[in-house]
Amino acid sequence: MTAEFLYNFIVDAKSQNVIEVGTSNGYSGIWIGKALKKTGGKLTTIEFYDKRLDIAKENFLKCSVADIIDTKQGDAKTILEYLPKDFEVDFAFVDAAKGQYRDFFRLISPHLKVGGYLACDNVLSHANKVQDFLEEIELNPDYENVVLPLPAGLSLAKKIREKESLLMVDDCIFCKIIRGDFGTEFVYESENTVVFKDINPKAPVHLLVCPKEHIPSLNELEDKNLMAELLQTVKEVTKKVGLKSYKAQINTGKEAGQEVFHLHIHVLGKV
Repeated sequence: MTAEFLYNFIVDAKSQNVIEVGTSNGYSGIWIGKALKKTGGKLTTIEFYDKRLDIAKENFLKCSVADIIDTKQGDAKTILEYLPKDFEVDFAFVDAAKGQYRDFFRLISPHLKVGGYLACDNVLSHANKVQDFLEEIELNPDYENVVLPLPAGLSLAKKIREKESLLMVDDCIFCKIIRGDFGTEFVYESENTVVFKDINPKAPVHLLVCPKEHIPSLNELEDKNLMAELLQTVKEVTKKVGLKSYKAQINTGKEAGQEVFHLHIHVLGKV
């Protein structure tokens, strides 16, 4: 039923460029491929397991859709991360590791055109595993999302606008970290903040809570809502890492010990 829904939806939407995360044996890819035969589009599909992909390729050939399908074998997050910047899609279908849906969403979103759709399967049958994804996309102002009562639950989100560009500075080390230039792992992330470990810790746990936008120091922060979000992030990340007692410190200005002029809160403690 879900595959048939995808077929009809893609045909009605006249989708041209589709990406699928989780090829499996090619069942959904065949339906998508049949739809794209009507719209004149192409499908890129990603599968981790090579044996599954071999079966899918055979099925694509049997169903006469292989000529419009580009198969990629490997870790989906890695493949998505290294897609060319000019790679654009107007429809994405995700049916892979449920605990990684939020990561897939974040990696697909920059490539999804405004007016395009992201469909994620099994969001009701695996509700616990996809809760973080659903919470994030429901709160994202760039998307409108509904959960359709198909057999296992299908999340269908329309991208209604591009994310507003954040002010970043090319020579700011924290801007580069936030942009992903160094592959730094975030301990926590909200819509407008990120948290990562200090590379020169002054305590057993030493985290840095930063706004994604480049704001040189507390003196330049005018957005009260962002200040509230920064403090809420401190509360959430300390709960996440198990800090019950900690110090939250903001150094403002060189004489006060600020070394990087991108506003950040030091969170220091011991688990």
